[in-house]
Amino acid sequence: MTSQNAEYYDNQDLADYFEQQEDFEADKPFYLELLGDEPQRVLEVGSGTGRLARVLSRAGHAVIGVEQSSHMIEVAERYLNDEDIEPGQRPTYLHRDILSGSPPGEDFDFVLVPEYTFGGFLDRTSQDKALRYCHTALKRGGTLVLHLYLPNPAYFAALRLGHVGNAVREEVGTLHLDDAGEQVAITKTNHYSRVTGEVSSEVFYDLVQSDGTVRRSIRHVASHAFTPLEISLLLENCGFRDIHMYGDFDGGPLAEDSHELIVTARRGV
Repeated sequence: MTSQNAEYYDNQDLADYFEQQEDFEADKPFYLELLGDEPQRVLEVGSGTGRLARVLSRAGHAVIGVEQSSHMIEVAERYLNDEDIEPGQRPTYLHRDILSGSPPGEDFDFVLVPEYTFGGFLDRTSQDKALRYCHTALKRGGTLVLHLYLPNPAYFAALRLGHVGNAVREEVGTLHLDDAGEQVAITKTNHYSRVTGEVSSEVFYDLVQSDGTVRRSIRHVASHAFTPLEISLLLENCGFRDIHMYGDFDGGPLAEDSHELIVTARRGV
């Protein structure tokens, strides 16, 4: 992950926003069905605020989440205390950068890289290193799952609030800070390059204070949008086999109008 992306994600406002807006539910049944009823050892790369890790742990799986943002881990740990989760159903969170270390074991049944996390690796060197980290973490025959962003015109049209140059403006949401009425309105502009395959975003944090004044801060983040052929070649080069792709979390086929790309692959020898 680039230093720019790391700075974007290691952000208290963003972590607090995710804590308030953890309403993404579409992937949970998919992962629960994939893992099955028998307890599995699961490594989640980019575990964020623990949204998925808590669900899988409650289902009886042993989950370790690795996360580069200390702020995200603080929120994830707070959830464990606030939700009164039983000690035997608690995921473990590790503050780590997967590009500069080894996985916390080499016998995981599943490695999950959810919510577009893998797109944060922008160049071939980091992409290859991240996939080899996942390969090392898996036992032979273990399964890797990647949730990737697949941009298309219909998706951008659904987000559109207007154009800024040739970029598409998107409303992310509002973070409510305290009882005094302060809030942060988060918007961003997105630009997709068909040449580089990158979606670059400028993210605006407008702090609306109780007296009505606004203070703006800006951060930048970029994500790589993989083509199906591109990710297949990367996976095969890193020793993965039996690659399957889906266009949604219902297991539907990849289609021209899909804006999700869910990939499963098994570790070879």
